[in-house]
Amino acid sequence: MSSQKRLFRNIQKYIKVTEKEVTILFTDVVESSSYWDSRGDVMGRLMIDFLNRLIFPLIQKNNGRVIKTIGDSVMASFKSPQNAVRASIAIQQALRHERQADPKIPKICIAIHSGRAVVEKGDIYGDTVNVASRIENKARANEILISARTIRKIGQKIFPVVKKGKFKPKGKRNPMTLYKCNWQDAVEILPGKGHSVQTLGKRQKWELFGTTLINAAMLVFLYFRYLRYFLSDSEALAILFLNPKQFVLNYPFYTYVLLLLLAGCLFLISRIKRMPMALSRTLSGGVGFVIGFFLFFIPTVWLNIDVKLKSDQVIYASHHLFVEIVDTQTAVYEQPATKAPVIRTVARGMLLLLMDVRYRGDWVWNKVLIDKDLYGWVPRIQPPRMGVPEKRISKANKFYFQIRDIYNFAFGCIGFLFGFFRFKLRAA
Repeated sequence: MSSQKRLFRNIQKYIKVTEKEVTILFTDVVESSSYWDSRGDVMGRLMIDFLNRLIFPLIQKNNGRVIKTIGDSVMASFKSPQNAVRASIAIQQALRHERQADPKIPKICIAIHSGRAVVEKGDIYGDTVNVASRIENKARANEILISARTIRKIGQKIFPVVKKGKFKPKGKRNPMTLYKCNWQDAVEILPGKGHSVQTLGKRQKWELFGTTLINAAMLVFLYFRYLRYFLSDSEALAILFLNPKQFVLNYPFYTYVLLLLLAGCLFLISRIKRMPMALSRTLSGGVGFVIGFFLFFIPTVWLNIDVKLKSDQVIYASHHLFVEIVDTQTAVYEQPATKAPVIRTVARGMLLLLMDVRYRGDWVWNKVLIDKDLYGWVPRIQPPRMGVPEKRISKANKFYFQIRDIYNFAFGCIGFLFGFFRFKLRAA
């Protein structure tokens, strides 16, 4: 067998495996060229974005899949022809609702055709797609045209349809009958709520997971950078909030509960099919907050660039000092003496609430809160000895919330608003 014949047979087998019965829906903006000419490229692009954000959720809410956009056209597929017609009616009704606020919103036409097509992961090919595209070229503003083949599958009594006439698609021998859906007479399917729910495809689930992870990481950062100091500025709350790792070790039951909740959230994300658009916008806004926050935080804090604007002015100062352990495996003593019994050994980076300070010879000791009603003593600096240099064990500092922190959050809020209002629903 020649390689050409083998290739031909392999292609035939592939087509047989991937060919499925589908219903194709095309939307197109009527007289879009004049809109772009009169309004300009920016307004034209915003118009396309607005229409896509309205159309995509309605397609997905009716169990359709957005395949791609071609200029100002949208191509979608449905397993059920009834769902395709329902989606088209909902789209026209939603646009009618939006035009009550803005009459200048462009009109669109919709075409629907059913048949067998080669269905691949990211696209659909075949005669059914071509015929649907030809039908869309025949449709006028505000029209929904449906092929006779689709009507035979769903019947004429389900939706208000009338026979419009026949036309011969390019490349076809025989003419085909078209039906027009009088969507104005249909029951209101989604009155004014066309873009309130987002149906999640595989790609959108990954985006949801990514944005959720970024938002969660930012919340953890804000906790360690700010919130735990506000919460731990009292003896009663310091044990719970100052060192989460220590809390995990001391209260394993609550740790298991938190892990179960986390696992439940991940499971829900993997199984969720629909999500309110407001939540998607909020997560997108959270990503914008992260970008805006660090645009100011990195140069002013990490790179220590002075932007003036009274950025060092203190708004809030903690009542207590926080002792940070800077040496590895530091012993906490029962009394302010190195010969006293060791209560606990703490690792570098641990924060402890300072309760008192005592001076013993060359040694300076910090009295710190170790656990509930349990206190210990940690040296600040180990004095130099014969052949051994001075060694820092811990350091005590107050927490200050400054004007620069307000700027960080202000930039973050600007980023949040940008991300929230510029959110775009992507095709699955």
